[in-house]
Amino acid sequence: MRNRVASVVACAVACSGCLSSATLIRVKGDGSGTIEQTLLFNASSIDKAFSGMGLKSTGGSKSSGKSSTIKAEDLTKDLDRLGNGVSLVSVRPVKLPDGFEGAAVTFAFDDVSKLRTEDFLMPGPAAEGKKAGGGAMDGIQFVMDRRPDGTSILTARFQESTKGAGVEQSGKKSKDSPDLDDPEVRQMVKTLFKGFRIAVDLEVAGEIINTNADYVDGKRITLAEINIERLISESKKLEALDKVLSPEASIAKVRPHLKDIKGLKINHPVVTVQFRPSPGA
Repeated sequence: MRNRVASVVACAVACSGCLSSATLIRVKGDGSGTIEQTLLFNASSIDKAFSGMGLKSTGGSKSSGKSSTIKAEDLTKDLDRLGNGVSLVSVRPVKLPDGFEGAAVTFAFDDVSKLRTEDFLMPGPAAEGKKAGGGAMDGIQFVMDRRPDGTSILTARFQESTKGAGVEQSGKKSKDSPDLDDPEVRQMVKTLFKGFRIAVDLEVAGEIINTNADYVDGKRITLAEINIERLISESKKLEALDKVLSPEASIAKVRPHLKDIKGLKINHPVVTVQFRPSPGA
């Protein structure tokens, strides 16, 4: 499980946090739009995982009386991380019956090509793990081309890191990595990461005329989706993938091997969408 795409999984497992991050980027014909990001945290999963190991969780559990909240003033101070021309529109608290809670945040942007998207693919604790471990994907770069025929072409390009620092060689297990071959460990990790999901979707304001993208549902395109809970059950397939791919393998080389791996969707390295903007968009 040491190829570059699977290193995303390693970073997430290495960081103790039950985070579900869903990002929807809506783009108008002129390149402006909104980012709708839902960030959810499940303290009860951490409590259950620690309890299974005979330990008591600390820091973010319900028993500690602390709650994971996202404040508008904190987001406003940190808008530069999303790029130039980004403003905060709203913050709405979310609490679900399954124990997840957090916030739904909406941002507006002036120019999709100026967005910084590193945090979308590697949110929160996982981003810190990536800094320490290197590798994987560094975000998505967008380019908008307005055509004379009234259509717009939006291009989304995955930025792939070429740094090899911190990426383990094939066949070697890190002493810090959980042994997923152990049924008890695997069950504990599955409990810890129950509902852990990272997704980045793209939606255009208008009629899609042509696209090379996979995972298209109406106007919405899934650029990437990582379901850690499902991937834990796919550890054998990921190990088999490791045997045929080098740690530096590109997305283009990895994608053909992902069709039978549940829980991991990676679109083409370069996705193009030609669309006719809706009136007023």
